[in-house]
Amino acid sequence: MSSDEIPRHPPVFIVSTGRAGSQMLARVLSEAPGVLALHEPRPHLVTEGYLRWTGKMSGEEAEDAVRDKRRDLVGQVERNGLIYVESSHYCSHFIPELARVFDARFIFLHREPRGFTRSGLSRDWYEELSRRQRLEMVARRKWRVAVGHVWHDHRLEPPPELESRMERIAWLWSEINRTILEGLEAVEPERKLEIRLDSVGPARFAEVLEFVGAEPEPAVLKRMTAVAARKPNKTKTRPEELDPWDEDAFRRVTAPMAERLGYPV
Repeated sequence: MSSDEIPRHPPVFIVSTGRAGSQMLARVLSEAPGVLALHEPRPHLVTEGYLRWTGKMSGEEAEDAVRDKRRDLVGQVERNGLIYVESSHYCSHFIPELARVFDARFIFLHREPRGFTRSGLSRDWYEELSRRQRLEMVARRKWRVAVGHVWHDHRLEPPPELESRMERIAWLWSEINRTILEGLEAVEPERKLEIRLDSVGPARFAEVLEFVGAEPEPAVLKRMTAVAARKPNKTKTRPEELDPWDEDAFRRVTAPMAERLGYPV
């Protein structure tokens, strides 16, 4: 690894399932002087994340992908004297590669499973795709052609026995969190920080600033808290009758990971 690939301030990646407050945290960190926090910057790594999860992309290919799509951006931010922070749920599949290529640090942000699942239901996750969307998905996943709505590739393929959208979205919460925890196992303790969405506030923000290498000044913390209170990208709720809920199935799918992360089942 050449020295020009590793910035003086290692970049920080906020990894999550998505719908867990990552956009909010990026906006909050943008209030800190010396920090450039980006939410899901281009070029995207969504399809690559799916391929890495399936094992159809090797570790070497994954390193090439994150290097090709992030090296210039990370380097430019560093040359401007800023700390690079990125919140991207699809980077959850590239933790080992980001750690090796950039000596990156990681903030693991997670949310209780019920709120995540309801958010996914409101956003029509796992709805039936059109014929065109299915063909575009095949082109992206098989031939890596950048066509169509790449965000569909965030919806990993659930076990076939999970038939309802609620079960599939609940499984997605468990599976991406499992992937993150597995990826973080080889990362040194000082290079990772775990945060629950329901714990955010001034004290937590001060801890995050120290972790990324910025000063937790009172005025900055006040601005950060104000941004968080506005809840950017908040899910618009829908009538519950539109999304049937099976509590027993939900608990069966989420219980192991919920217990692991400290959430009541």
